[in-house]
Amino acid sequence: MLVGLLCSLVVIVMFLAGAANANPTKIYQIRWSISSVVIVQMLSLVSSIALLSLERGWFACGAGILPVPYAFFLLAVLVRLQW
Repeated sequence: MLVGLLCSLVVIVMFLAGAANANPTKIYQIRWSISSVVIVQMLSLVSSIALLSLERGWFACGAGILPVPYAFFLLAVLVRLQW
């Protein structure tokens, strides 16, 4: 869970850094991207806590790591949009 949370925070910071000199269209895209990162992270935290309470440790680990590939995908999209 901690790795997913830190990865999500890094992606949000990268998106905010990319929004410094962006035009209104890119700011709109970045806003939706940040919103999607937050939603995926919240779903991941809720599902992993629920799975931990059901004593499904490995499934909770998988649910907690879910934001990492999503964050890598969004970073690739950010790089593609900026350059």
